[in-house]
Amino acid sequence: MFARFALAFTLFSVGGCAAVSTEGASQPESALTVQIASPPPTETTVEQKPAAPGFGYIWVAGYWDYLDGHYVWRSGRWMEGKREFEYVRARYEFDGKGWVFHRPHWKRRVRG
Repeated sequence: MFARFALAFTLFSVGGCAAVSTEGASQPESALTVQIASPPPTETTVEQKPAAPGFGYIWVAGYWDYLDGHYVWRSGRWMEGKREFEYVRARYEFDGKGWVFHRPHWKRRVRG
């Protein structure tokens, strides 16, 4: 029961960050990216990284999310790792015309 709750919470936490806003932004390229006219805030938040809650957890650093035309700080947190997946952190890139926000997500590992 707890494992199902933890999985649902994790999916909601990651999936909840994947909502795409169109206010102040162009149409998204995919559910994982959105184009934004203005850069993210420059201020940085120093986060205290508490001890991991157990084996198999990864630290997800805080980041500036973009929701409903506003930047919102998402604090860092521990997340349970997923077997055969890697966590891709949030990031912003300037593409010459505007900013592209790459939302955090889980990506299946490529077997070599």
